[in-house]
Amino acid sequence: MRTRRALAHYFGQVELRAPGVVMAGLFTEDLVFDIPQPSAAIPWSGALRTREELATFIDRYRADVLPQSFELRQFIVEGSHAIALGELVIWLRKTHQYLRVGFASHYTLQDDLVSQLKIYERSHELDGAEREALGLPDNPEAVSHQVGGVY
Repeated sequence: MRTRRALAHYFGQVELRAPGVVMAGLFTEDLVFDIPQPSAAIPWSGALRTREELATFIDRYRADVLPQSFELRQFIVEGSHAIALGELVIWLRKTHQYLRVGFASHYTLQDDLVSQLKIYERSHELDGAEREALGLPDNPEAVSHQVGGVY
């Protein structure tokens, strides 16, 4: 029940679009937050390890992306672990388009705080939209050299 309650609070803050510093406070000091993506064109992909990095990430993400809806379709909890499946609709500010993104996320909690979060999302559409907005080629090798400093 503790894991379910803690994550209900977490998802409530997500829906309220709480500031990065508030969201980061729901994580342990030595957190693992990862959105594994192979693309340098998606600024919100990659791993974070501190609350400070996470707060900055959340605020930057919200500067680029305006969430329109967030729907949890399935939520499975066992001990200190949880899996959430859902969908969100976002507005990409740079390309002025809506995208519907399915996701699966795995949470590990410690003392009612998230210690690990891995988010797997259907980002191939996002990758193309971000590349288009940045005027980048479809070649991932070219992107990894060109994106530095854009975000």
